[in-house]
Amino acid sequence: MSGKEIVETKQKLGVYEESDPLKRVLMWGPPGPEAVIAQVLPEKISCFLQSFDVTAAIGEYLRAESLLRDSGVEVISVKKLLAEQIRDEKTEPKLNRQELKKAIVAKTEKLYKEYESDGAKKEDMTQLDSVGIMLEQDIESLGEREALVINEILSLSTRLPMANVLYARDQSNLAGSTFILSSMRHEIRQPEVKLYNSALKHSGILGNGGVRTIVQVSESGKFEGGDGIPFMGSYYIGLGGRSDWEGIKQIAPVILANGIEKIVVARDRERSSGKANEMDAMHLDTIWMPSGADEVVACMQEVERRQVFEITLDKNGGLRVQPLGSFEDYMSKNKIKIVPITKDEQDHFAPNFLNLGNNHIILSLEEGSTLSKRLGESGKRVETADLINITKGYGGLHCMTAPIERGE
Repeated sequence: MSGKEIVETKQKLGVYEESDPLKRVLMWGPPGPEAVIAQVLPEKISCFLQSFDVTAAIGEYLRAESLLRDSGVEVISVKKLLAEQIRDEKTEPKLNRQELKKAIVAKTEKLYKEYESDGAKKEDMTQLDSVGIMLEQDIESLGEREALVINEILSLSTRLPMANVLYARDQSNLAGSTFILSSMRHEIRQPEVKLYNSALKHSGILGNGGVRTIVQVSESGKFEGGDGIPFMGSYYIGLGGRSDWEGIKQIAPVILANGIEKIVVARDRERSSGKANEMDAMHLDTIWMPSGADEVVACMQEVERRQVFEITLDKNGGLRVQPLGSFEDYMSKNKIKIVPITKDEQDHFAPNFLNLGNNHIILSLEEGSTLSKRLGESGKRVETADLINITKGYGGLHCMTAPIERGE
């Protein structure tokens, strides 16, 4: 889709319910050399779960995108939108393809030496042999100038490569008609927001021609898109290791003034205070996910850790925050049906699925979970993207997708 076509259909943009039929979604595009560089980094720096095969991950991405397109979902590649911007602005690359390849190798070697004492992994430098092929694939898909500029940006323009740019949920979130631009906790992810913002504005998705209500979370607060899920007329936010109270306070007044009446914050006290590891439940969408209009898939071990706060606007337009006890009790009182999963199933990315609406769900993985069978028995159509390598980067299909239009 071109920027012009996006502008012409702007009035449809909005996401009010996670289980509404999915019409249009943002995805980044296949990973590339930026992810290869990060394979050598310690997990605490890369934010990856473990090393993975980037070439195989490219194939997984393409198959996942095809699953969505075959289901009638319009997939908008932000990588291609960025290529359009580079083309329109006539931005020139600084390096030719051979120079770029050498610079990527040199940067990988430099980062390995910098983090060698912290657990950098020299054995993963063997994937550098595939960088040339990846660059050629981007050149064929995007055009030579555009591909070179994009790969310079992703791999060389920042101290750490933008290796997590593939996980397109986290840089932003469309809450009703309010577009939230994130403020991300980890250094390796922080530059992604500006990159997405620039491409989306140029395309017409954001700004006067598209979504007009935009709130940027400032550096004093933190919010990541994987923590925001619209469900049963409310906007649920996970408060844990990645999003904090300050970030929520920055976005809440705008969301509540633009069509959503209530925000439900599910707080993990230990993770939000830094007393427990954030990574195994970094976002709400890694532990809890709507599978129907009044039904969720939830890891109860993680749900039990969380307390609920409701946020509404008072008569003067200020925020009213009300503590309402445990997350489990809150769901029970609101008659939310629960499909429970174990901690082991949650560790295998069972809740990080994409709900296409109309009882159609695409799981990230089949392995390690009985969720496919259970959802199928309840009348849902269930497919699996089989993201064996991509999930090793600590994200599944829900993390890879940012819906911009849901509805009948």
